[in-house]
This record gives sequence, C-alpha cells and structure tokens, in this order.
Amino acid sequence: WMLSLLIGAVLSSTDAVLLRDVLNDKRVPKSIRNTLSIEAGTNDVIILPLVLVATAVAVGEQRSNRDWLEFGFDLYVLGPLLGVLVAFISIKLLGVVRSRQLVRHDYESLYSIGVAFVAYSAAQSIGGSGFLAAFAAGLTISMMDQELCDCFIEYGETTAEMAMLLTFVFLGGALLISARDAIDPRTILFALFVIFIARPVAFFISLFHANISRQGKIALAWFGPRGLNSL
Repeated sequence: WMLSLLIGAVLSSTDAVLLRDVLNDKRVPKSIRNTLSIEAGTNDVIILPLVLVATAVAVGEQRSNRDWLEFGFDLYVLGPLLGVLVAFISIKLLGVVRSRQLVRHDYESLYSIGVAFVAYSAAQSIGGSGFLAAFAAGLTISMMDQELCDCFIEYGETTAEMAMLLTFVFLGGALLISARDAIDPRTILFALFVIFIARPVAFFISLFHANISRQGKIALAWFGPRGLNSL
C-alpha cells in the first residue's frame, strides 16, 4: 500500500514548466488556467511531503512520534521561515544597491535566481526543505517587491524552459537503457492506465459539482503524469 501511495504521489505531480504555454494562452478559459496554475504551484507544499513520508515508510525507516514531529517542523516551519528571511534580507539589500545605481534592471532577474539558490541551500543545510524555502522566498518577493517579481518572471520562463529541455535530454539519456529493458506489455498497459484512466477518473469525481464544461474537465484531466517529476 505504501509503494502504491508513493507511486500515486509521484505521478499526480503536475509540472509547472510544461504548463507554461498553456497558462499563457489566452484562448484557454481563465478558470482552467487558474486551476492548473494552482495545482502546479502547490506541488512542493502537498506532493513533496507525501513523497518524503511515503519513501521513509516504504524503505522501512523506523521513526518515533518525536521524529515525525521534528520532520514536520523542519519541512513546514523551518524551511519556509528561512525562505522568508532570506528573501526579506535580499530585498532590503537590493534596495540599497538600487539607491546607489549599482545594478542594471535587466540583471535583477539573475539576482532573483541567486535568492532562490541561497534560500534552498540554507534550508537544506539545517535539515529543512529547500524546495519549500525557495517557494516561500518567491512568495515573499511577489508580495514585497513586485518589480523584482515581474523582472524575474520575464527572464525565468525562458530560462526554465531551456533548463527543462536540457534536463530531459540528460536524464532521459541516462534512463534510456533501463527504460528499454523495462518495457513489456504490463508496463505499457500501466502507462496507458495512468494517463487515460487513473487521473481522468479522479478529476471527474473531484470536479463533479464544479461549474466547468466537459471540455474543460477533459483538459484538466489530461495534465499530470508528465514532465520531469514523473520522469
């Protein structure tokens, strides 16, 4: 059961980078874009803890109640707090740099990437979640410095897509031999089941009373077990 939960958590994750073109396409109804954006944006908050817990239990790792409480504290409190702190200090430092005209506007996007890496590293170094720390740092920047946020979004979308393509090539190449050896009728049937049955059925049930057209529900159900997370 725990392995099933682990596989389900991994495959339910929605890749935010793969959704970039969909979320920017104004022809797609706003309700669909918002739903997919929220789902992809909460991966680190919902899916990541499930994966970590399921992994620990699946490998037979023994933890006391106190260990699980510390795990939850490090994940949901320590990591995000560090992310907020790093972002706050970084914004204040950037204000000083701006006042002295020491940086061009188009280089602030690189500064944002540095903030994300610092937040991630700081959280990981003390046992917190680097992903949640970076998530919290980004959220803090979007609330405190909209100019920096907009600058990063313009630069970050293209950079994220390039990084995704490179990761697909390298990671896909590394997995090619093992994937080829694993392909058999049972594996193919499982992949078809996950893509065309498991997620669509789950979505149709959860959106049964939602004011969304049938075409919209099909579009939402199509995304999920794809991208770097599943790979």
